[in-house]
Amino acid sequence: MLATRSLVLLPATLALLCATAIASIATPPSGTAIELKLDASFNVKLKNFQGCHFDYTASVEDPTIVQLSSLSGTDVTGATIGLTGVKVGWTMLTVQSMGGDCPPATHTYLVTVNPDEKLLLKSYASLTKAAAADVKFEIKSGFSLYNSTVSLLGAQYKDGAIDNDELQDGFHDAADSLRRSIFQSGVDAYQSVILGGSMLIADNGLDFGGAPIDLFAGGCSSYDSFQDSVCSGFAKSHDTFAKASKKGAKTFLKLGGPLFGQWSVLPPLYAGGPVFPDQLGSILAPRPLLGPLTFTTRPVSATGGDGRLRVSGMGDTARSGQLEVTLTRTIDGDAPWTMTLMPTITGNEWTTTFGDLDEGAYSLDTRYTGDTYGVTIPLHIGFKF
Repeated sequence: MLATRSLVLLPATLALLCATAIASIATPPSGTAIELKLDASFNVKLKNFQGCHFDYTASVEDPTIVQLSSLSGTDVTGATIGLTGVKVGWTMLTVQSMGGDCPPATHTYLVTVNPDEKLLLKSYASLTKAAAADVKFEIKSGFSLYNSTVSLLGAQYKDGAIDNDELQDGFHDAADSLRRSIFQSGVDAYQSVILGGSMLIADNGLDFGGAPIDLFAGGCSSYDSFQDSVCSGFAKSHDTFAKASKKGAKTFLKLGGPLFGQWSVLPPLYAGGPVFPDQLGSILAPRPLLGPLTFTTRPVSATGGDGRLRVSGMGDTARSGQLEVTLTRTIDGDAPWTMTLMPTITGNEWTTTFGDLDEGAYSLDTRYTGDTYGVTIPLHIGFKF
């Protein structure tokens, strides 16, 4: 009796299955497990049976893992649905055909996106090279602006539009702006590399402990090359600045101005790579008191007592009003001459000016009120106007 009933039901079951199958034929077959590498693509194809037409829809449970090239179509005889892995993980793909004159059908696939370490390293290398190239471009652009500003100041001084104080202020501010722009270019580059590397690690479903050493300092690869490029760019800029500044100072001297002295130092930038994405905060806004970084001195004239120092540096904006900048001159047998200014710190930068100075050796000290340690730098106000 059981055998007879099975023989009767089997043809009906086959007929139902065949009706579903011929609605839209999927390649690969429904139920196939699909594995992709990150950023790789794969196609699921539908075709009709015996000339029928159908509509279709395609969707994934988690579109952050797999991106589809086509989500729907109407009155078609075939379709190609492209899958691209955009994040490591797994999700379900469902493709349904319905409508038209084909019977409805549903095709499902488990799609897994796996990491691609070769692609990760290639992408990271491109990222670091682009960031290093941006720093070189910004340094070149910064010096171009500095040189054009110096030329403009010379023209204004020659025409009598600005006096000695204004000439010195403009000359100093040009150097300070150059120093800030170059430093910021390095900060921006580190931000791009650290944030980009962190995103690549996350997109590949890796934790920092399992990420390739190439992404970190000491890996002798992309990150180290990037850091070397930024450091060497900063170092080379010191020589370039010394030449450009001396050229500008000589230009002003030929126009009848004083012979200015000018120095500008870029503080080093370094970090451990994307292993510490939270370090972005400290890199974007350097907070330690690094001391003066840009100086412009004006010598004493024949009448005496009109030497001048304009100086700028980095500081902590949160401690504005606490920064003490002290200029001291010691003469044998006399009590030290001291002047202390407390410049406002804005955007982690400050600028101040000491005037009415005599020729001689000085020391410049910068520290926050109450701090035991500060930064002291010797300097000289000359006598050559």
